[in-house]
Amino acid sequence: MNYMPRESTKQNERSIDSLAIPAAQYVRMSSDDQVYSPANQKLAIEQYAGRNNFVVVRTYEDPGKSGLHAHERKSFRRLIDDVLSGKADYRAILVLDVTRWGRFQNTDEAAYYEFICASAGIPVHYCGEIFPNDLSLSSSLLKALKRTMAAEFSRELAIKVYQGKRRIAQMGFWVGGFAPHGYRRLMLSANGKPKQLMKWGEQKNCTTDRVILVLGPKREQKSIQQLFEMAKTGEYTCTEIARELNACGHALHGRNWSNRSVHNTLINPVYAGNSVWGRRSAKLRSKVIWNQGSNWIMKTNAFPAIVDQDTFDQAQEAIPKRSDSLWSEREIITSLRRVLKAKGRLSESIILEARGTPALGTMHRHLGSYAEIYKKVGFDYQPLDIFKGDQSAKSNRLRRQIVKKICDLFPASVAVTHLEGHQRSILRVDDRFYVALLLCRLRRKRGHSYWEVEPARTEEEFITLVATMKEARDGIREFHLVPRTGFRSHRLQDNDSWLKSGFRLNNLSEFYEAAVKLHRSRKLYPIAS
Repeated sequence: MNYMPRESTKQNERSIDSLAIPAAQYVRMSSDDQVYSPANQKLAIEQYAGRNNFVVVRTYEDPGKSGLHAHERKSFRRLIDDVLSGKADYRAILVLDVTRWGRFQNTDEAAYYEFICASAGIPVHYCGEIFPNDLSLSSSLLKALKRTMAAEFSRELAIKVYQGKRRIAQMGFWVGGFAPHGYRRLMLSANGKPKQLMKWGEQKNCTTDRVILVLGPKREQKSIQQLFEMAKTGEYTCTEIARELNACGHALHGRNWSNRSVHNTLINPVYAGNSVWGRRSAKLRSKVIWNQGSNWIMKTNAFPAIVDQDTFDQAQEAIPKRSDSLWSEREIITSLRRVLKAKGRLSESIILEARGTPALGTMHRHLGSYAEIYKKVGFDYQPLDIFKGDQSAKSNRLRRQIVKKICDLFPASVAVTHLEGHQRSILRVDDRFYVALLLCRLRRKRGHSYWEVEPARTEEEFITLVATMKEARDGIREFHLVPRTGFRSHRLQDNDSWLKSGFRLNNLSEFYEAAVKLHRSRKLYPIAS
């Protein structure tokens, strides 16, 4: 038997590799539950490459991404950009099958992206399909059929999910996210037995479990009752109701009430014990639409009521209008002069607590900054009098800049949203979990410096982007991404052990990858469905 020398064998292998066609592989899975899907796809692609003289030189992977839209798939968009720009170092694209390329509702979109690649001399190969993608009549027909079937599968699944939620809502169960103020979510087993009260951000662990609403603490119920009693008289604006609740010590999830949170509470039928579901929808990740009342799912007496139906109906008829339309510039100045005469000075905190004045947002829209407001009112202010307001404005401006930069860096993966009843922005990542943004102010006391950490109660269990501000609040010193805060307040110092539970970000371009890693390692903060 003749044996080939070792060196000769290596040379032949290098020769074979040099003749193989360089290819990129695209891998996609729809959800985190498909743990083995990427590995299986890569294995099938590797076997196909071996049989057809391809060698994979680049991988594009979209984990946990729906195939409905291209703009939500970061790696897919990068693949197309590389092909169009001429930067691609491969001459073919290997995909498991038509569905992994996408479940586009317009099948022409799938053909469009494939045509872009083919026009650049980089054809797409479907490794797991029974037909070769060779533009023959049979392959073209089968490919068109497969694309239609892929789109139809998503449509049918969306209908089944919608009908399932609709049926659950008709049965009187809670089909929503966080419990409204004054209520708590109670998980029931399949046979209707109570299992546990659910905390903020928790989801039921079995698909057969159901969720209902039960009454929360009496203090929260009392605040809701007071809110509706004031509203039904028609004598108070939402801002005035919010001020009264705050003055009485009633908090909304650990924070002060605002005019928006008052309005959202007033229009929520759950407080009369009624379940209403389907007021808006966004099927197949389309634009949110508001449905007609005839399409709503309503069930009376589904949950224990905090206010009676008559009180709720009276509040709807007398629901306060937006305060902007109720105030003129002259009236605002008059109200502030009255406060100035009574208190002897003006400040943000004094205005917030004063009755008979508009909301801060209404004031600023009409009169401008604090300095401009004080000048028009005739208050001879000192720099210290507007320091808090200016510092707050700086923090808000910095917060908006950070949020905008993250969204610009990851437009397909990160969106800005708000928790129900809250104005504070929060980041929604991949439609799977939330990330809170926490700006920390620098404090100095007795020669020691620290950053003040005060998370909102509703955000304590979320992944949190901690940003330590510079003393002038005109920039950020450091960014840290931590799994959770879990406390009401904390004095943060350099080398704090709490920060070691997460990641220090050198810049915001590292945000998405670090957030996904924390989410996968903990999985404690899903978006309630």
